[in-house]
Amino acid sequence: MRFAYPYELTAQPEGSFIVRFPDIPEAITQGETEDEAARMAEDALVTALSFYTDDSEPAPHPSPARGRRVAHVPPLVAAKLLLHDAMITAGVSNVDLARRLGVDEKVARRLRDPLHKSRIDRVDKALRVLGKRIEVLVRETASKDRGTNIQINRPHDNIVPYQMLKNKQEAVHKQERANLLSQVNYEREMSTGQKHLPPQLLRLRRSSLQVERWR
Repeated sequence: MRFAYPYELTAQPEGSFIVRFPDIPEAITQGETEDEAARMAEDALVTALSFYTDDSEPAPHPSPARGRRVAHVPPLVAAKLLLHDAMITAGVSNVDLARRLGVDEKVARRLRDPLHKSRIDRVDKALRVLGKRIEVLVRETASKDRGTNIQINRPHDNIVPYQMLKNKQEAVHKQERANLLSQVNYEREMSTGQKHLPPQLLRLRRSSLQVERWR
């Protein structure tokens, strides 16, 4: 099973972004920028999934992305969720699992808790006593998983994304610096009487002046 849950990113009038998971209503978070909201999405998702394991309820499976952004569950958490589902399907309680593994009930309970940092080999051992095992599959990251070319829900047309505004301001500042540098170079060339020299010779002259200055 692929634990990649799609989420919706909605821009707010004040400039922040709200994250909501249609499959996991409990998972809601926000960020000041799109990137920050995307980073917060995974933490909100894992926390919300822990509610289901705490209540011994089946965790909702992710729906197809269909062009939406997705948040991936970390490998350890995915293994815990698979163990959780296998225990529910087999009717195995924490006490039953603990007895089969020869451990305390608290240890067995933590093996299915997404918020507890268990060793993945111990989760694998628990899955094996239930007739399951962990297999690793590595894939190339698709553009839709990286969050590129994704439509963002905007309640108002006049809302300008923070990142877009920041990029525009940086472009303006860069152009202003380029214009200032061009003006300084022009005045320097006029003062030295070299305004008709080709750019290659002007660069060579500037380099020579810099060498002379450091001698």
